[in-house]
Order: sequence, then structure tokens, then C-alpha cells
Amino acid sequence: MRRRVAIGLTVGLVACGGGDDHARATPPEPVPDRPGCALPPRDCVGPACATLEPFLPAAGPGYEDVPLADERARATSTTYVRRDLMMLVTYATAVVACVGRAWPGLGDAPLALGDGSERAGTIPGTRQGRPRHPPGTHVAGRDLDLAYYQRDQPDHHLRAICPHVEAGVDQRRCVGPPTTLDAERTALLIGTLFESPLVRVIGVDAAAVPALEAALAAHCRAGRVTAAACARVALGFEATDQGRGWYHAHHHHLHVAWR
Repeated sequence: MRRRVAIGLTVGLVACGGGDDHARATPPEPVPDRPGCALPPRDCVGPACATLEPFLPAAGPGYEDVPLADERARATSTTYVRRDLMMLVTYATAVVACVGRAWPGLGDAPLALGDGSERAGTIPGTRQGRPRHPPGTHVAGRDLDLAYYQRDQPDHHLRAICPHVEAGVDQRRCVGPPTTLDAERTALLIGTLFESPLVRVIGVDAAAVPALEAALAAHCRAGRVTAAACARVALGFEATDQGRGWYHAHHHHLHVAWR
């Protein structure tokens, strides 16, 4: 399911796959005024925006790459993304770190990056013969996993935000409320990412949707997210398994999909 979140809600369906391959030729929208925030550039301009690059630097204002043991070399990294997506994520995490610095919780602690693509633009795990994402996703740097912002945890690394085990079996989804989700910071991240019309959908666990929708609506009313971004927000999720790729494996990260 995809739910488009604005002041009013409309509901549609979307698959977890790649969607549109082309970038819409629309001029960048105005960057909101965020007083007191020294922010990196949001928009990429020029022919190199689709270039596949490692996410560098590995740490910056509001984010950090936390690679697995076998991903710490440039050749084996799975955090290759398009340059334009990298710039947008760097901007959005810096916004959350600055705007949310005084909010309850972990303040400006960095958000962990998850999988993008392999160096060749292939799905992470392909190099070992075990791709760990559905076909059509995490290809050519058009998808990036990010941790949720969390409460009552030591950091914002990739971890489950909810109970996910029943009868001793990992269900790979939330089976209870997302008790450690920092909905305010996560919603601000999502809303800021949708300042770009090139973000297609952001996938989350269905259990997180009510809290994220409420926080997004509050940010939109307060003007912390632009009206255009508020109208574009689309959350991909499945409360029951409809085979669209959102039901499992989004209880410990959100998934940003590029057009």
C-alpha cells in the first residue's frame, strides 16, 4: 500500500520496485529558511547527478555510515548511491540534527546509513551470490536504507523499533507497537526528503504509520515541512502481505526510493 500524507489523506498502491527510471526535468524548489542552521546543498545540478558514488564522507552533520565487517573497503561497500540522492540525504539529516537539537531524545546524534547499491550498481549481496533485497530494488544507487530515529536507545543505528518475535520465530516485521520510534524526528526526515520531487516513495513498517502520519501532519501545520513536500509525502507499507515488498524487513529501517 502507499498512503499519501498531507493535510488530507488519499490512498493508493505501489510496489517496492524501481518505478520510474527517468528524472523529471523540474527546476529545484525553493529551500526553506531554517534560521541558525548551516546546511549543505540540497539539490544536485548538472550531468553528473546520476553518477554512482560511495556515500562520502562516511560521517557528516546528522548521519554516519555504519558498515558491516565485510563492507569497510571501497570495493566491498554497499553504500553506493546516485550523487543527487546522496546530497538530498546529507541535507535532510542535517536539517533534523539542527531543527530537532533541543527536542527530547538523542538530540543531534547521527542517523545510520544502511544499504544502497554495490560498487557495480548491483543489489547488495550480489557479489557473494546472495542478493539481500527484492529484484529491481537497490540497483544503480536509486534506493537507500536509513535507520529510524529512536528513543531510549544508545544511538540511531539500524535496529528493530518494535517487538518482532512470536513463538520464538522472527517475523521480520513489527508484531507490536513501535515503542522506541522517535516519530517526530523520523517524520521531519521524511518530510524534508520529499522536498525533492525525485523521491518516489519511502517504505516503513505498517506499525509505524499512525505515529508518523500524526507527526508529519504536525510538522506540516507548523511549517517545518514545505506545503509542496507535505502534498508529495508517500509512505509505502503493508498491514497484510499483498506481495508488494513492504510487509517484511522494514521494522528496523526505512527505505528511500528514487524515481
